[in-house]
Amino acid sequence: MKMHARINRRRTRAVAVLAIALVTALPAQALASTITGTVKEWAAEGGGPMLGNVKVEVFDAGDIWTDGTLTSYGSAITAADGTYTITGLPNDTVVIVAFADTTGTHRDMVWPGTGKPVEWSPYGLMTGSEDASETSNVDGYLMTLGDLFANRTSRVAGVDRYETAVRISQYYFGSADTVVIASGASFADALSASTLAGAYGAPLLLTSKSTLPDVVGDEIEALGATKAYIIGGTGVVDAGCAAQIAARGVTIQRIAGNNRYHTGELVIRELPMEYIEDGTVALVARGDAFADALSASPFAYYDGFPILLTQPGALPTESQRAWQYLVDHGTDMAFVIGGTSAVSDNVIAQMDSRVPGGLYGDRLEGSDRYGTASVVADFFSGWFGPYDFMGLASGANYPDALAGGAGVGAWGGTLVLTPPTSLHAEADYTLWANGPYDLDLACFGGTGAVSNATFQAAIAALGTDIYDIDDPEGFITLTSTSVSPIALTNKVLSSGLRMANTPRTATPRLREKIDVSDVKAKVGAFTH
Repeated sequence: MKMHARINRRRTRAVAVLAIALVTALPAQALASTITGTVKEWAAEGGGPMLGNVKVEVFDAGDIWTDGTLTSYGSAITAADGTYTITGLPNDTVVIVAFADTTGTHRDMVWPGTGKPVEWSPYGLMTGSEDASETSNVDGYLMTLGDLFANRTSRVAGVDRYETAVRISQYYFGSADTVVIASGASFADALSASTLAGAYGAPLLLTSKSTLPDVVGDEIEALGATKAYIIGGTGVVDAGCAAQIAARGVTIQRIAGNNRYHTGELVIRELPMEYIEDGTVALVARGDAFADALSASPFAYYDGFPILLTQPGALPTESQRAWQYLVDHGTDMAFVIGGTSAVSDNVIAQMDSRVPGGLYGDRLEGSDRYGTASVVADFFSGWFGPYDFMGLASGANYPDALAGGAGVGAWGGTLVLTPPTSLHAEADYTLWANGPYDLDLACFGGTGAVSNATFQAAIAALGTDIYDIDDPEGFITLTSTSVSPIALTNKVLSSGLRMANTPRTATPRLREKIDVSDVKAKVGAFTH
């Protein structure tokens, strides 16, 4: 078996150390609620046949999110027609529903369609309340192991950076009321935009300075967007381009400061108050380079964590104001992305001095940009569990990762950075650690951005172990050479087969505000 140098989270069914309760289960009352549903086989062309002999089990979500305890409230085996009924469930309780194929033919899943271990699932269903007859319907779709391997990887690319961003939008978003648009010729303004995009479920699209590419305009219309945020001033997206965007039927709001740090400040102030009130978690990254902020962008998007841009040696005046704004609304936690050459201890001290009770958090750093991306992914997987969705992008350039970070972030995934022509060892680690749970790996950009050989190595890094809810070891291994990841690589690269979402039908997962009250003791005070 391949050995990895940094094994701080083994691929086991151990509980997450930093599990955060996103929803608090209410005290159980009379056992009355019922869950019914059907289980089908997933099929690329639509719903497949009904599946019998699938074990459906209901677990207490509160126990899972608090300490990983698996408290079962009941289970059933699906009939030949795929139907099941589980009765006697507690009222007013958040539960998680898991589907395990007793035949070992299909991939086990956790409702609603995640491949994460049940004890890490951040999704739940509230059972009935006073009405004893209340019934919830939960359907499951299980994929054969062969289909999983054949359809979980694809390249998402256009002829240039603008079309690639559109393809990413089509891949992850079925519709969007709002779009976020930034320059495709520079990265500075877009680095801070991920949280804003996440607040409105918006894709991040790119444009040239003076001309809106037709493919981008067409995507705005296809999404059904009625509003567009332009990030940056007329020096990067001029008035003529803004007029072309408006001509696509959207209302324009431009967020532009005197410099990248001022723009970042204004982005933070534009966030809905629900994201800020009672405190949040700031992600601090240098603003004069792109890699570290891009590594943080999926978590900024999905979790609502604002990105605070800084100069390496000192916190700019504009970012000081943004930080004070967050502190005034209860924030006292931050995670610094990168080493001291990227964000110095002086920056941390400046932030710490503005927090009455002291700053909490940690520094997330690797030996280089690729290592830092891996450390960031590994750290947040300790909070929310391994990733069902991952995006692979070049760490040597920014356009594909800008749009890709928002896209994969919309599905609670992570962004894996690698050099274009070879898979970085730390990228290999992230793919390997999450491979048993992965449902979708998208490679962003053409072969000039990430070579076929690099993508092939990434597919191989996912491995052949698949998480199995009922297996004592937690995994099963697919051994058939007919579905070997390597054997499928050329098919995947050429056809773009995928399992996650068909364009124009994708529905990103809904973000829930994170309760950070119990994180301080687990993370501790910031040392600098």
